[in-house]
This record gives sequence, C-alpha cells and structure tokens, in this order.
Amino acid sequence: MLYSRSLRFKITLPKPLMSMLYHRLDDSPRGQIIKLIQRNGPMCIKDLRQALGVSDTAIRQQLQYLIADGLIESTKAPSS
Repeated sequence: MLYSRSLRFKITLPKPLMSMLYHRLDDSPRGQIIKLIQRNGPMCIKDLRQALGVSDTAIRQQLQYLIADGLIESTKAPSS
C-alpha cells in the first residue's frame, strides 16, 4: 500500500476503548503511533517518522496493521 504525503492518519475508536487498548499495546511501535495520533490529532508519515525516529518503511508497516485492525484510518489532508 502506498501512502501519499497528503494523507493523514486518525484514530477511529472512542476514547474509553483507546484507554483499554493502551494497556495492551504498551510501548510497542503500534502503541506509540496510536499515542502520538491521540495526543496530536491526525498526523502524516513524515511527522510520525520524526517523532519515532524510525524509517518510513517501518511506519508504513505498522500503519497497515493498525488500518487492517480498524484502529486508525487515513484521510486526505486539506490542501493549503
């Protein structure tokens, strides 16, 4: 799956479910991505990469799992 720079990723679950999920994911890469998006709102791959200090490939792989599990979704970023 290819991701454009114009895509943003956001969480799809209500906050109470996200709290329960945090305890299961702990500090795994997926958990860190979810926590960043929860704290900062929709983020792009570049922002996630800078915050986590990992490669685009690693971020994309984790995003694929999170999307497949229905935990996040991608949206097109508003054009400026």
